[in-house]
Amino acid sequence: MALAAVAASLAAPRLHRATPHYPWYLLGAAGATFLVGALLRPWSVERTGWQALLGDAFTIPGYLLMALSLAGLLLARGNLQRHAIIDGLIVCVGAGLAATLLLALPAASIDGRPPAVSILAGLYPLFDAVLILLLLSLAFTTTGRRPAYVLLLSGILLLLAGDLAYAVIGAAGHLTGGRILDVPFVLSCTAIGAAALHPSVAHLTRATPTPVQTWSVRRLLMIVPAMLVPFALIPLVAQQGDAERIVLTIGGTAMIALLVARAVAAVRDYAAAQVKSEHQATHDPLTGLPNRLMLAREISRLLSTVPPATTSFRAGGEPAVWVLFLDLDGFKLVNDSWGHEAGDHLLVEVARRLRDTVPEPAMVARVGGDEFVVAMVGSRQETVTLVERIMEQLSAPVQVSSAEVVITPSIGVVGTTAGMAPVPAVAAVTAEALMRDADTAMYRAKSDGRGRWTEFDASMHERVRERVEIELALRQALAHGQLHLAYQPIVELASGNLVGAEALIRWSHPLRGAISPAVFIPIAEDSGLIAAIGRWVLDETLRQVAAWRADELLGPDFWVSVNVSPASCATPRCRRRCPRRWSGGTCRRQASYWRSPSP
Repeated sequence: MALAAVAASLAAPRLHRATPHYPWYLLGAAGATFLVGALLRPWSVERTGWQALLGDAFTIPGYLLMALSLAGLLLARGNLQRHAIIDGLIVCVGAGLAATLLLALPAASIDGRPPAVSILAGLYPLFDAVLILLLLSLAFTTTGRRPAYVLLLSGILLLLAGDLAYAVIGAAGHLTGGRILDVPFVLSCTAIGAAALHPSVAHLTRATPTPVQTWSVRRLLMIVPAMLVPFALIPLVAQQGDAERIVLTIGGTAMIALLVARAVAAVRDYAAAQVKSEHQATHDPLTGLPNRLMLAREISRLLSTVPPATTSFRAGGEPAVWVLFLDLDGFKLVNDSWGHEAGDHLLVEVARRLRDTVPEPAMVARVGGDEFVVAMVGSRQETVTLVERIMEQLSAPVQVSSAEVVITPSIGVVGTTAGMAPVPAVAAVTAEALMRDADTAMYRAKSDGRGRWTEFDASMHERVRERVEIELALRQALAHGQLHLAYQPIVELASGNLVGAEALIRWSHPLRGAISPAVFIPIAEDSGLIAAIGRWVLDETLRQVAAWRADELLGPDFWVSVNVSPASCATPRCRRRCPRRWSGGTCRRQASYWRSPSP
């Protein structure tokens, strides 16, 4: 069985790709030395002098090799935590104290055999306690308890049970016992071999970080018994000699020191977790820049430190709070062409350039997919200079995958200077208002062409309000029949015959009058209403053509063309939808054509 366990440990790295390999090779070497020690022990106990220690000479290195193996698994996880190590040390000290006072010292006091032999017989449980310390550290650094770990823990616990049995008979003056005492060792080899052969062995070195737990129930169930060991041993030591009292004093002092260190570690870990949680809540995980929440706090802080304009004009050199809203032109094309990984690389590079360009203490934040914001205090001239530097830096080529791309920013700028107030003068300037108006200016810059920047002015509010009102009115127009179609005749020049018509949408508002399609069609595309309008136009055209045919007003070859927005009909779903509309009317397919005009 021991040979099988050794073979399994050596085969585990290749069989299940358990990395790194050396912990399993060490575990196999430990099993081999245990096997040699077990074979030599019956012979060595009958000898004297150095020959009496020959079995221990192989067994003790086995414990060292197993400890190094478990330490290798622990180090491979790469997330050693102070509280996990201290918790394991507390259990180890408690177990070691009990093994020393109850087993090692009584065994050493037996006459008629070398003291070294007796002491080693009592210290084997202490060696097992060190192994359990390392296993507990593995348990405290992960949330998963996979079968390989459970089997490995079972194997070491069985090893501890066997060593305890031999330590008990050793304290009574015997070095060997019946075959029944060897059963735990056989079962231990079986469990360790099974652990090495189980597929989950590859996960033993993969850390799953655990949340900070000061004194969880599972930890207390392991720690509290170890903490009570010194108190439980006081009555025993009171009747013993000085050696026992010294050991208990040293063990108790170590336990108190570990408890203090554990409390300090718990406080530090909790504080670190709070800092990490705060950072995650206020920073973008991809670029590490502050997010919208932290940006709003910073702008509010800047507004409280810079007095608002109290005159009709703030001098150009007087400091004000400025917000720069950046959007990357063509970012969606990079994502669609090279994938999201390339897009993420581009965002990280843009963030780096912004950090290098924007001087301290101005804040650079990422507030959306490809949207960045700069908040600063300075004069208008300083802000304009910074905007031009940002335009220059971000327009430099970026290596994405196997190609170089050039991404230009569109920037909206707003400040708290008089005449630039994002809200009426009677209202307070807020962080939300500044970011909103910088966003408005950015969209104005983007509409004027890529790679531009625009400074916000109050008239932009009127355009935004106008746009919102037209969108709301357009929804009502679609619902209440305010839209209608005009048909532009199409005449064949050679014959002068009417051969077709083009359906043109028109909108007559009850208060505004006629509103041009050049005004409301872009708004419909941006708001998503264009799909519903397109369906209405198609249905109305088919209905009208069918009515003309019923009245015999059209020739058999007369046709009508319908303009369809690319925003609503660039997908296969729209192309499938149009043929279905033919099946519900009395109009032939050849009687109507639909096309998507150039955007």
